[in-house]
Amino acid sequence: YENYLDVPFTKKDIYLLFIIKNFAFTRCIAEFYKFIEGFDSIIQLDKLKQSNVKQLNKLIIGDRSLNIDDFLRYLLVEDADDKSLDSSKSSLVKNFITEESKKKDDYLNKLLYLITASESLPFNGWGFIKEREFRIVFVKNIDSVRSHTCDGFKYVEIPESVLKGTNEEIKEKLNTVLSYDSVVASSQSAICMAGGRI
Repeated sequence: YENYLDVPFTKKDIYLLFIIKNFAFTRCIAEFYKFIEGFDSIIQLDKLKQSNVKQLNKLIIGDRSLNIDDFLRYLLVEDADDKSLDSSKSSLVKNFITEESKKKDDYLNKLLYLITASESLPFNGWGFIKEREFRIVFVKNIDSVRSHTCDGFKYVEIPESVLKGTNEEIKEKLNTVLSYDSVVASSQSAICMAGGRI
């Protein structure tokens, strides 16, 4: 018993809480230092001396202020054969996204997350896009939204059946897959959380 600390029974709850907090604190500190070491290994800290707080914040957590015009400029809307949809259907999709972005301030962040697995843009902004990485693809023979967020391979698949029918019917179906709540729910599905690699 020489290695044990004798704690009165009335103080056991406080002691247990101390042990839990101590464990959590030391674990967080270790993870924090690993983050700093990793950050230091890829960033030349001498070059950061001229950076202001806003620039450093953007470097670490990215840029969450998304602009609908830029978002739609970089977004490709295609069918399963990697071809652009006819302009009327592509416009319906982009107009729907525009309307949703007006309803919720963070809608574009949630849609960006569904497509790329990040709610913010990196330091170089839209420069992260390589060729045709940022896409919504309408695919035959699927019945749910599927996200693919591997490096160099970022897009989201949506059932092609959504685009069948009149414009009003298409808008209703788009509401089931691209509304704010639907985008958030899809982002939390097992296949999307795994980046489409299930």
